[in-house]
Amino acid sequence: MKFSNIALCLAALQPVIAKQTALRQNHRRMENDDCLALIQDIQYVDGSGEEKFVCAQSDGQMIDIVGEGADELAELVKKNKFKSGRESVQGCQFKGNGNGPPRECYLPPGLQMKQAGAEDTDRQRKLATVIGDKTVLVVRVIASDGQTSADTALLSDSVFGTNGDPVNLKSQYGACSHDQLNIIPAPPRTDIVDGATTVTVSASTGDGDGVMRNAVTAALNSKFGVSSPTALADHVMYCLPPNTMSGIAYAYINSWNSVYSDNWCMYVSGQMHEIGHNLNLAHANEGGTTYADQSGMMGYSYGSSNTPVMCFNGAKSWQLGWYSTKHRTVNADEEYAGKMIGQADYDDNSNSHPVLVKINTSTSTDFYVQFNRKTGNNSGTVEAGNQITITRAAGEGTGYAESELLAKLNAGGQWTATADSKPITVTVNSIDLTASPGVADVSITFGTVTPPCTSDTECTGGTFCNPEVCSNGACVAGTPTVCAQDSSFCNGEEICDDVAGECVSTGNPCATTDLCNPQVCSEENGGNCVVEPVICTGFGDCAAEVCENGQCVAPSGDGVCSENEDCNLCQDCMIASPGAVCGNGICEDTENCLTCAQDCNGRTGGKPANRYCCDGGPSVTVSYGIGCSDSRCGNCNSDPVTSGQTCCGDGSCDGAENFLNCPRDCNAPAPTPVPAPTPVPVQCKGSKSTCSANSECCSGNCAPSGRKMKCT
Repeated sequence: MKFSNIALCLAALQPVIAKQTALRQNHRRMENDDCLALIQDIQYVDGSGEEKFVCAQSDGQMIDIVGEGADELAELVKKNKFKSGRESVQGCQFKGNGNGPPRECYLPPGLQMKQAGAEDTDRQRKLATVIGDKTVLVVRVIASDGQTSADTALLSDSVFGTNGDPVNLKSQYGACSHDQLNIIPAPPRTDIVDGATTVTVSASTGDGDGVMRNAVTAALNSKFGVSSPTALADHVMYCLPPNTMSGIAYAYINSWNSVYSDNWCMYVSGQMHEIGHNLNLAHANEGGTTYADQSGMMGYSYGSSNTPVMCFNGAKSWQLGWYSTKHRTVNADEEYAGKMIGQADYDDNSNSHPVLVKINTSTSTDFYVQFNRKTGNNSGTVEAGNQITITRAAGEGTGYAESELLAKLNAGGQWTATADSKPITVTVNSIDLTASPGVADVSITFGTVTPPCTSDTECTGGTFCNPEVCSNGACVAGTPTVCAQDSSFCNGEEICDDVAGECVSTGNPCATTDLCNPQVCSEENGGNCVVEPVICTGFGDCAAEVCENGQCVAPSGDGVCSENEDCNLCQDCMIASPGAVCGNGICEDTENCLTCAQDCNGRTGGKPANRYCCDGGPSVTVSYGIGCSDSRCGNCNSDPVTSGQTCCGDGSCDGAENFLNCPRDCNAPAPTPVPAPTPVPVQCKGSKSTCSANSECCSGNCAPSGRKMKCT
């Protein structure tokens, strides 16, 4: 018995011994192995940002890197000499948390680095791929003192549009890549539905996002029996409870993980921005301010679920490579002159105009010219819409590098910089948004720019009224055309008209704001304006006509079109018909589930086979439309509905006419028939029943029987 008890105790201690052994092994592993270094990019609600460095563990845990070595890493990032997720650092001194996992890796001065192992390199290279399918898992978190506000169904809809969300991570990456990058939900497992799951952790919001992030990672590994969350999906989004983190979101560059503060997990710009970091994209800056370039998604993020609808700036677009068949490179001593189209029109095969032009210098820092067309997948671009933008970025357009927006040019605009000791000039000759697709005519020149003109006839940018002239080799604004005035007062002032290409008269100078008391022009006494009121006569029961907007009309009478009234002269005889009325509980003609969801049933989301949209009236005109005959449509009227006004007195009772407002056309309603009284069944008494009269007895005879009267 004692032996059995000892065996039972040892068996009960096995999990504890195994856990402690694993911790010791984990600590030894971290002390002896190299540490894969990642950039952690944090975005704050005030628009500022911060870069940190972490040591990525094979189980998905992230350990903060601190010390002089972290400062040396930051300097390498500035010089574009460090590749997040591609290089390992050596010499990390892990600072523990009791028997728990370490929270910091102290990196002493004298940074030592080497290429990451083949397994890490292959994983990061796959993560940076931007063509094909990408699986994403969204994680809802329940902490000891709080939880993510949205449930998993709402999170899934906000990321993948599984329940009809119109603009989300999946739809916008698909639109911007022109269906080359396909974001799909993580493969289903027990408790992973539509790419979303929930984990419960013992950490509290007060522990901070670093502790909770690693707690979520451990919970995922334990819940699904995997060695790392990377076994569940290519990218994993952690949606932390409110008040857990000081920033709004962050992500690891060229890696798998992004972390969001509560509802920021559902905002499309935050999703696109952070997953963009996972795809190795850096910030988009302007004027030396981080995030300030708002022409694309790598600038500031916005606290809105479905806006803004936009893609990426020129430097990021070149790096992503989605429009590579319409890239153009201009090297030193080369020129470019021609039209450009926006990336939104990339699929338009009617021309070979480039989407992006790279001005290639002898260094790794180059310039990127883009026509930021504000339409389609880029219709909500916040900055530089329908302008030519010029951005600068290092990395040859292929690696992680922050970009800087340098210029936003309208038609006639020009930008000049120096590269390879030579001036570069970009000139926007014209922008035509009426063309299909819209185009910008652009010239790019290395070296001295040839003067654009030698005579006034070469300057075509002006108009008849505001001509251009050639001055010192440049077309500049000339003297505006001045029109001579004639002696007539009533033909108005003579002004210059660019459309007519000549001086024209403005016409009657007498302004008339009251059409019933118009002013007319008189040349007498040097010209003056005279008021001539409109005189109206009367008609029928409608009394005297009145002037409205310069016309004599009959005023409203008694509301009934009488025999001596005419619908051409009396408003009583014009009966208004409102047509279909949204909100009256009836799905009528011209209404459907899209235009009047209050009256017309429908289901426009979910599986196509389950979608339907009720369409009132005699015909079905919408996608997934069904008519009133379908029982799902409920109170639905298939009759056509007219609107506008009908004429009482034309012999036809139609529209909103009835006997009360138009007895001339409409008959009185038939009286409601009075139902016949229901006969009351006759009740009589049977034999030997007590009675007082013959009429009470069924036999008709009430006779004495002893002391009482009874029916015989």
